[in-house]
Amino acid sequence: MRDRELIASDPLLIEEAYERGLEGAYWDAAGAEHLLKTIEDRGQNRYAEDACSQYGIYGAGEGKLSLPYRAVSDRYPEAIPGRAQERGDCVSFSTRTAIWISYMYELQYGSNPDKHSIPELSDEAVRSGCISSEALYWYRGHSGEGWQCAEAAEIALTKSAMWIRRDYPELGFDLTKYSPQVAGKWGRLSPPAEIVTKGQENLCQNTTVCRTYESVRDMLATGNAISSCGSEAFEKTRNKYGVASRSRQTWHHAMAYGAVDDRPETIEREGCGLILVINSWGNNWISGERGIPGTDIEIPHGSFWAKWTDLDNRYAVAMGASAGWPARIMPNWGLGGIV
Repeated sequence: MRDRELIASDPLLIEEAYERGLEGAYWDAAGAEHLLKTIEDRGQNRYAEDACSQYGIYGAGEGKLSLPYRAVSDRYPEAIPGRAQERGDCVSFSTRTAIWISYMYELQYGSNPDKHSIPELSDEAVRSGCISSEALYWYRGHSGEGWQCAEAAEIALTKSAMWIRRDYPELGFDLTKYSPQVAGKWGRLSPPAEIVTKGQENLCQNTTVCRTYESVRDMLATGNAISSCGSEAFEKTRNKYGVASRSRQTWHHAMAYGAVDDRPETIEREGCGLILVINSWGNNWISGERGIPGTDIEIPHGSFWAKWTDLDNRYAVAMGASAGWPARIMPNWGLGGIV
């Protein structure tokens, strides 16, 4: 179903489309290899385990509950998950979400070398996720549905990453509110030169591919959120710990990772660490408990904890907001074991 256009205002129709075979995310070995080459040509680390070693952040998340998504949700409560996707553009959603979490984390808890201020956004812009997913999806390279996480990460590095949700009258479109029609404006044909030029203004500074739980854990623990692609599907109900189990369905789907729970009590209970998965189907596609055990914090609507053993075959790429991978120390929100 990659070449079939999907426009649906009901998130449940999106879910059904994925279970019928919509390829919102697909694997392309050449695209994955090209991203690695691009990263290497920029003098950066192809793989997150190398970045963790070089920058001294290996083990940063060990034994801890790390919640980088709160860099966004504490400031813009409605931004995660934001409006639901209405076509097969999950890859641009997951990439956008990861970029924005990493960027907001850097502004608030990193060195913020360029001294950027936190953006003031309209209510509608926040409800649509703060930055545009459409401006990534324009570069998917075909007129149908679906994309790959590696190519989206490369586009974020080189062509188009952060477009604040607002009106762009000089370019002839308004990105304030998510629009599936605007998302499909370009695809097989590249955007015009003035849009390509505008897209160069706010690129992602680095990406790195995560191949292990430890690299995912430590990237998240230092405020670097992750975009992931795979075929795993999950139940639509969270258990009393906020965990959703793998289902027997298949979703060719991209989702962002926004937190990690590596606390000893969690590993003893679950048999492995937990990753917070942020889906792009709105608030109500999944039900059940949202409280994080041992805290007074709730995970965002539309998200769920997943066991690492249910995610370990997914492709994952960390989206950084600053040059290199510094050991940015996450704030302690007054609760033991949380960084």
